[in-house]
Amino acid sequence: MKEIISYGGGTQSTALVLMGLNGEFDLPRPDFAVFADTGGEPQFIYDYLDYFVKYCKEKYDFDIHVIKHKKGLVHRLLEEIHKARDGKFYSNSAPPFYYMENGQVKMFMRQCTSDYKVHPITKFINSQLERKEPYRLWMGISFEERQRMRISTIKRRKNFYPLVENYVKRMGSVQYVIDQGLKAPQRSSCYFCPFHSDRYWKWLKKDHPGEFAKAVDFESKVQKRVNGHLNESVYLHRSCVPLDQVRFEDDSQLNLFPELIDECEGYCGV
Repeated sequence: MKEIISYGGGTQSTALVLMGLNGEFDLPRPDFAVFADTGGEPQFIYDYLDYFVKYCKEKYDFDIHVIKHKKGLVHRLLEEIHKARDGKFYSNSAPPFYYMENGQVKMFMRQCTSDYKVHPITKFINSQLERKEPYRLWMGISFEERQRMRISTIKRRKNFYPLVENYVKRMGSVQYVIDQGLKAPQRSSCYFCPFHSDRYWKWLKKDHPGEFAKAVDFESKVQKRVNGHLNESVYLHRSCVPLDQVRFEDDSQLNLFPELIDECEGYCGV
């Protein structure tokens, strides 16, 4: 059985790669890892990705394959909307944007993870293995996020959660990477993800103002794109207020950025 890591470019999956390569917890050496680039990660994640890919290749002769679906999610969301034959307008691969309907805040159904993370990774793995060859896909979900675990719906694939099985928490993952002499990774997710908490938005605005400005610009462009096609305006923040006008609250959260715990299945936010 092949051992393959879904690498997210963030904290837990970085630790998971190193633990596998170092044989921690009697883990077998993984065969390779895959990073699905949505085209919407903040620059500090891309910088860390380049750094870590080179490190793994030079020290362990281990390959982390970086793949990308067509031109990327940002390009897809900002391209011209086309009308379907039934006269309606549709938005494919949409993130879970917020919008107001009859005075209530609602969200789009999330399509972006499936289209730009799950399916590209599955397609790439299929291209690398023999037909029907079984494999385990390692997912960087930590112990406190174990509710994100899922049973694989693909017959020849088994989902594997080494951090959960060995009670490794997110901060333990960060410390493990630091103990290996590497720079500490950040949580990985698109800079415009509507699932971000107020704490994350405040951190991004303060520590990475360029990325926050990109999110503000992205929201504005998406709003102009859908104007006249949808009955509602879309927003990145649950207040349905433009991001640069939001007064972010202090979230009473136990972890630093736990906002993706319930929403994603180990492809984003790791």
